[in-house]
Amino acid sequence: MVDAAPAFPEAMAALSARIHAHGGPPQVLFASWGAYDRSQFEQDCRYHSVAWPFGPDHLNLKAQFSERRGSSRRFGMAQALRVAGLPLAGTHHRGIDDARNIARLLPFIV
Repeated sequence: MVDAAPAFPEAMAALSARIHAHGGPPQVLFASWGAYDRSQFEQDCRYHSVAWPFGPDHLNLKAQFSERRGSSRRFGMAQALRVAGLPLAGTHHRGIDDARNIARLLPFIV
């Protein structure tokens, strides 16, 4: 699947078009499980000289999950699923599976 994937600049162009089709920033908010993904994404944009397609705001879903639970502990995604009483679906750390699992956690976050 990776061999057939578009290069980063092409993938970002498609993502940017999709973001703007939905109103662009600030209508579209970048959210990720922790700050690492945002940091890596920004680094990749700089490396490839691609514009950051989102606005300045970011929703750290890991921190938000902990806040909603009243906990200072930051849970990994698999731990958060266990805490929420949800089974891990798919393969942990596989992008699409992680995205789907995080989507299942949204009712416990927002």
